[in-house]
Amino acid sequence: ATPPDGKTLVYPSDGCWAVSVDGDPDRPRVSEPRKCFDGPDRAVDGDLSPDGRWLAYATQLSQSEIYVRSFPDTGGKWQVSLGGGGRPAWSWRASELLFVSAREELMTAPYRILGNSFSSGTPKRWPTPSIFDGQRLYTVAPDDRSVIMLVSDDVSPQQEQRVSILLNFLDEVRRRLSGQ
Repeated sequence: ATPPDGKTLVYPSDGCWAVSVDGDPDRPRVSEPRKCFDGPDRAVDGDLSPDGRWLAYATQLSQSEIYVRSFPDTGGKWQVSLGGGGRPAWSWRASELLFVSAREELMTAPYRILGNSFSSGTPKRWPTPSIFDGQRLYTVAPDDRSVIMLVSDDVSPQQEQRVSILLNFLDEVRRRLSGQ
């Protein structure tokens, strides 16, 4: 995960790590790796918010859950998922955090930021086909109008696979959640 300024890279490697990148793009200088935060949480699937101030991640504890912390960490963590979750992704413009539930369903949770405090609303299921196990195989477009994901149609390995593109994704989520 990289914030818009392109100067920090967050990556998983036995936890959550970050490096700073400076200098000429042809010959960048990379800092020594540093842990994203200290503590018992073993973070995987980290994603930085579009403004680079918040880190969403999944834990690798007894049950994987989605949490958010300030970045760099100044203390405090906020749970977003209820009943398991992984592979978080921030909406670029809307105040929504997406993740995959323990049942492999795409979820969206509204959030608010007040100063140095984060709060999220109740996650809602987005009616999509199941998501492949493993890596996060979806992304939110920078204009928040579409989500591109790899979905499972229970296709055998010998059959043709396809990619689905969901247009106006977050507009549709908001429409469905408002009951229209």
